[in-house]
Amino acid sequence: MRKQLFLIPMLLFICSCSGAIVQKTFTPAENKTIKELLTILSSENEKIPETLSAQVDIEGMRSDKKYKSIGKILFDTKNDQMNITFFDFIFKSPLTMFIKNANSLSLYYPAEKKLILSTTERINFKSISGIPLDMKDLIEISVGKIPLITKYRVKQVLSSDKENRVYLVLENPVLYETISFKDNRPDRILFIEKTQQVKVEFYINKWYTKRGCHYYKNVRVYSESRKFDLEITFSRIKINEPVAIKTEKDISMPKDVRVINQ
Repeated sequence: MRKQLFLIPMLLFICSCSGAIVQKTFTPAENKTIKELLTILSSENEKIPETLSAQVDIEGMRSDKKYKSIGKILFDTKNDQMNITFFDFIFKSPLTMFIKNANSLSLYYPAEKKLILSTTERINFKSISGIPLDMKDLIEISVGKIPLITKYRVKQVLSSDKENRVYLVLENPVLYETISFKDNRPDRILFIEKTQQVKVEFYINKWYTKRGCHYYKNVRVYSESRKFDLEITFSRIKINEPVAIKTEKDISMPKDVRVINQ
């Protein structure tokens, strides 16, 4: 994606220097393409499972050091619940637990004896992760959706006949988002923060499909500015089967756990 999209970040950088967002007038052909791409996204996002259980294996580089971790993801979209837990690769002890129960969010760090309590509206995901995405985007990616940034407008639509790709470029006052379509299917997402030019790229390399539903099988997440390049593999995938999702109330925590309300 770095090679295929190198013109787009340059275009966006030039546009970002112009100040206020100016609505572009598209040709009838461009409007037709934009409508078709948004319809494809809507259709793909409807194929996410109602429930999912899967093992997560992460391997790559983080801050110029090798990184390896394992985890488990559980979610139930009907009841709006999610639990993502990451474990130390060697000792298998839990490192981080992300819990969503409707509008409530909890981040539990057992080794640090720290529990952050927040909501989907209040939590500042960027301050925790350094990644310029809001919680809505993170949750939608986690359940298998292709997110659309909040209050977006279409900035540009580009194509590459050689690659058989089409690029849909969106923007809002904070972010640019480029969604790449290969053979009319979205498989790459690029986010660029306008102020600091922080870039995060997602490559959906493989899908897991069952009975009309799909979820990721292999994803690469890359950011040169944030110094990570991680390959995420999902296995032992179970779709639309009953799941038991624990909240912080179901977890045994030490009495001296530090609770932070954010």
